[in-house]
Amino acid sequence: MNGKEYSGLQRSSTDLLEIIFSRRSIRKYKDKEIPEEFLETLIKTGCCAPSAVNRHPCHFVIVRDKETLKAIASIACYDRMIASASACIVICGDKAIQGTEEFLIEDCAAATENILLAAHGIGLGGVWCGVLQRSVLHEHLVKALALPNKVIPLAIIALGFPDESPPLKERYDPQKVHWEKW
Repeated sequence: MNGKEYSGLQRSSTDLLEIIFSRRSIRKYKDKEIPEEFLETLIKTGCCAPSAVNRHPCHFVIVRDKETLKAIASIACYDRMIASASACIVICGDKAIQGTEEFLIEDCAAATENILLAAHGIGLGGVWCGVLQRSVLHEHLVKALALPNKVIPLAIIALGFPDESPPLKERYDPQKVHWEKW
């Protein structure tokens, strides 16, 4: 992988496990635009996520307009960092493609994680912002992004070049690992 081109990006020589273990939520961003090819690569990684029954119901809305980002942040009580992000990706699920709601949520979650890992791998910072169904934020996204009735927003990823470096925390807890039985 080291030194090879992929979609206009230099492939990272960073090991996949290192990317997974060093990724963390980034909520402060530099005032710097994300190149379009970076965003396209992130979407491609979301499309590579596994999908229940191989349905692939995910749609992605890329938002770069500052006023739209600020409007989303003003409604999302825990997601104020969206206002200072260079972009966000709204991950949506198509109910007509994946009829089982649980699978729809799982499919979109897998795509979200792929995008977050890829963002970290190419030098961007991101944070996963959940979208509660039937919330004010959900209704705002449906209207502001002109989503069709069959498409529901499930997550937002705020993105930008990191302007912070939070310390890594050990997340592994052997008390939560059960072999064979609880």
